[in-house]
Amino acid sequence: MDEDISKEFTTALNDGVRVDRLRRRIVEGLIELQKIQIKSIAQGQVVASLLEGRKTIAELVESIYGVTPDSPDYHSGYMKIRRALKDLEARGYVSRTLLGRDKPYRLTRYALEAFLTMQDKVTLPRALVSRLDTVFYILSIMLVIGSLLRGTGLLELSREWSLILYGTLLFTLGASFSRIIDTFRRVL
Repeated sequence: MDEDISKEFTTALNDGVRVDRLRRRIVEGLIELQKIQIKSIAQGQVVASLLEGRKTIAELVESIYGVTPDSPDYHSGYMKIRRALKDLEARGYVSRTLLGRDKPYRLTRYALEAFLTMQDKVTLPRALVSRLDTVFYILSIMLVIGSLLRGTGLLELSREWSLILYGTLLFTLGASFSRIIDTFRRVL
């Protein structure tokens, strides 16, 4: 059997056109996976399996590695999938239900957006937290600090500037809260 594989590999190497085409496809595929931040084969397999629907870790291990819980190789496969899921979950690509005995994982809306941009050959997926969101968060924090200083008497402001401070604070807090809710919807 190994001789058959080595003959096929030698034949493929002799056919330079096929090898160049294969090399180009592999490099293009790796570039696409880097765009959506898939870092390992296990993560790619998890994502591909979750495209079919919600699955628990045990179901993922069985579908990806083809081993059952009573198999000696099950634990190593389980740990690989668990690490891949933890990393994907940290980046907002997968989530699971909080309550219930079986906690199936699923792809988030953010992950689907990232994969669709890859398919449509768009440059990069939309960032989870945009620059505008960051500006609102920082501005809100600064205005809260200013309001606290004003409330404790460490910052003296006229009545007009106090109204501007509190009005701007209410506006930025509302905008920040709205952006946080939108971010949670994309991830959960």
